[in-house]
Amino acid sequence: MTIMVAEAGLSPREYSPILQVGVVSGQSDNKRFMVVVGREEISAMLAVSCLVKPEEGDTVAVYNVEGMGYVLGLVLERASSGCVDITIDGEVRIESTGALSLKSLEEVSISAKGKIEMLSERFEVFSEELKVRGKRLISTLENVNLSGDSVLTYFNKVTSTAITVMQSAQKLFRNTKTVESVQCGALSQKVSGALVSQSEYTALLSKQDMRIDGARIHVG
Repeated sequence: MTIMVAEAGLSPREYSPILQVGVVSGQSDNKRFMVVVGREEISAMLAVSCLVKPEEGDTVAVYNVEGMGYVLGLVLERASSGCVDITIDGEVRIESTGALSLKSLEEVSISAKGKIEMLSERFEVFSEELKVRGKRLISTLENVNLSGDSVLTYFNKVTSTAITVMQSAQKLFRNTKTVESVQCGALSQKVSGALVSQSEYTALLSKQDMRIDGARIHVG
């Protein structure tokens, strides 16, 4: 195999690399590994195409390229059956003209020191159980449509602001243990059946007129 190397300002030069097989004995820095080839221990630079990060004891292919030193090109055999690390230096972009699928028989974990951004015309999540944990949630949506069998929420404080709030239910139950306060400009109640208000003490205060109208009025 012949490798063409183009140096700055010079015509391409041909190098005939020597392929050797060795065992990784350690790592000197992020890109160089110590490899035992025969009775000699050499320092080999990790090739860009070698995505699997070598570990101590791995059997690897090493190329001795004239003028470039040793290049670790392939991991041929893994010493242990543990985790396989794919390490890429720099920015990575994966692009597909068709569908892209990521599948695992166990768990899938995604982590980043910065933000994780997803952009799609349609985003769907299917799960038997969905958990979201965080310190702060900010959501901006034009329309929200939620449906389900039941909703259960626990909050220390709930503050909501809206121009118009409309509620519709066949039955509405509300239980306030201490104080319930309503402040509004005008209050209108229309009950088609009976209206029953029961308390230990009742006080109705009006600055001006108070009217009670009915076919019959019972007091006492």
